[in-house]
Amino acid sequence: YSNEFAALVTAIQNDPQIPIKNMLIGPSLASGPWSPEQLWETGYLDRFKDSLTAVTMEHYPSNNCFVQFNIGSYVDPQETFPSFLTHNAALNLVQPYRNSATLAVQLGKPFIMFETNSATCGGLPGISDSFGAGLWALDYGLTMAAANFSGALLHVGGQNVYYNPFTAPPTNQSQFHQWTVGAVFYSTVIVAEIFGKSNQSQIVDTSNNGIYTPSYAIYDKGVLSKVALFNFIDDPTGAHDIMGTITIAGGQVPSQVYVKYVLKPLFERIYSPYRRYFLADSVSVKTNLTWAGQTYGNKFKVDGIPKGQLNITTIPCDTAANAALLRARVPHRPDGAGDRRRACGDVLDDCVHEDGEYGDRGPVRPRDVEWAFREGAREAGEHEFWVD
Repeated sequence: YSNEFAALVTAIQNDPQIPIKNMLIGPSLASGPWSPEQLWETGYLDRFKDSLTAVTMEHYPSNNCFVQFNIGSYVDPQETFPSFLTHNAALNLVQPYRNSATLAVQLGKPFIMFETNSATCGGLPGISDSFGAGLWALDYGLTMAAANFSGALLHVGGQNVYYNPFTAPPTNQSQFHQWTVGAVFYSTVIVAEIFGKSNQSQIVDTSNNGIYTPSYAIYDKGVLSKVALFNFIDDPTGAHDIMGTITIAGGQVPSQVYVKYVLKPLFERIYSPYRRYFLADSVSVKTNLTWAGQTYGNKFKVDGIPKGQLNITTIPCDTAANAALLRARVPHRPDGAGDRRRACGDVLDDCVHEDGEYGDRGPVRPRDVEWAFREGAREAGEHEFWVD
């Protein structure tokens, strides 16, 4: 393979019709019997570094190839789903590439996961199109960033694909309101916000509380700007809520933080004035997903503009103790009208209605969850992020 790549490089170098000679990416090694190290032993990076604009890989954690093409063995989505709802899923995906990422940094090249998603051959039904996949993609993205990946591409397919970030209208009608977005589309939006605009953010995996509650610190130009906390446990009783205390060694927490809640987890901004929540009813939910109270809409209703009232929550910090106390709730559905307070976050404008539809105060949350690194998910919290 290395020699075949050399033949391509030579052809490009000798072709006057190709003015830019160093725009190749490679090796784009996919899952299989070859390891990256085996390819590096051929001298690939040293031979072709002047022709490469980026070092790339491709990998999927699972597959649906038996169902789609009668290849391999059957993968049962019901049995496989729990493996996505743990921090180990992201760690195991990234581990084979840590050395390669270091080599790319030494060469001054971006290191990109050039094709990935939850499962190759179109994704797994019930997993790839669920809120749980959105949480998995968020954790995966942050883990890649912490391991020196420069970026990643989530693969997109056609109408019969489960893992699509977005899907075009099912007919040839030019109707901009008939698009569909999946949970992993929200993940990309949230991750981009976490990284910020400076292109100088540094993501540190600070997970030490178990595989179901990973956490990250996000620095911008060397200064802590955000924190991300996850709670992967899906417990209808709420018994697995977690409390987290954030302190800044050698620094001082602000007087208050702002939080955004997404889908089911919680996302909180450390130095900004509001919280946003990523909310959903459970990890298996596919519709009525919200980020900070806003949704792109359900199937065939998306035009690319978030709908609903933006909900941002302000949480005071204990400056005397230099601490921000956060609670990450597990996802759960309120049981009846008597649990109205849990269904309607007391700091959120949107309420969860039994019909699961949108109310007059913005998108309805089947299960209210905050993404907050400070106080934690109020309704069905699964992730917490501090966003600057």
